[in-house]
Amino acid sequence: MTISADNGPYTKSTSPRRASEQPPIAQKLACLFALPVSALCLVLSAPMLFAGVASEQAELALRNWQRSDTPPSESYWNMSFQRAVSAVEQAPITNAEYLDRLGRVLLWGSLVAPEGARRETQRQGALQAFRQSVEARPVWPWTWLRLAYAKQALHQMDDEYDLAMRRTNELGAGRMELDSDLAALGFSAWSELTPSQRTITLEAANRSVAFSKKEALHMYNLAKATGLATPLCWSLGSAVKAEQQICKEEGSQ
Repeated sequence: MTISADNGPYTKSTSPRRASEQPPIAQKLACLFALPVSALCLVLSAPMLFAGVASEQAELALRNWQRSDTPPSESYWNMSFQRAVSAVEQAPITNAEYLDRLGRVLLWGSLVAPEGARRETQRQGALQAFRQSVEARPVWPWTWLRLAYAKQALHQMDDEYDLAMRRTNELGAGRMELDSDLAALGFSAWSELTPSQRTITLEAANRSVAFSKKEALHMYNLAKATGLATPLCWSLGSAVKAEQQICKEEGSQ
């Protein structure tokens, strides 16, 4: 028996509406598979979210300390340290950025802590965090530079320190701020550097000088303050010195 014309020329048994009431088996299986996947995503996303928030709070603290150029209070540092640790621990996988941030917080902590075992412990902790970070992200020059800073602060001028300087120079050459910081690192430990490390230092200083007159003057004053104006000026070409108007006291023009 057919349905009246108002309902269309279909029988009750072949109505598309009735047929659609029974989803195909593939659709049922897809729904069953999607449920545990969705649950897993929720389980993983929660710690990722908490880790991201904690790490960003630590980053904001680091920026504030950098701008003020003074060590934070001990209570502020402790709070930031706990956030940095929480970010590393809650991340579902090894996160090189979070580890780098933890190392930076620990280096600031060594300025807050009094001289002694506690300061040494924080520097060691920073070194370990930077090691783990470069292992997870080996092509990021800033972490290699910070690894070198941590090694120098611990008076560990060994093969790992040499590797950190070389990797910083290889991966970061041409980044103005990094070149400036690498040169400053080398100038501050000049008497302990090997000939190749001094070459790296002067190469970074040369790139920094060539960047702008402002940066050239900054680098010259930094070298002069550490008694290294003459080596710096000898390493520069006459054209660069004339263009940037530095090294006049060393008779370079």
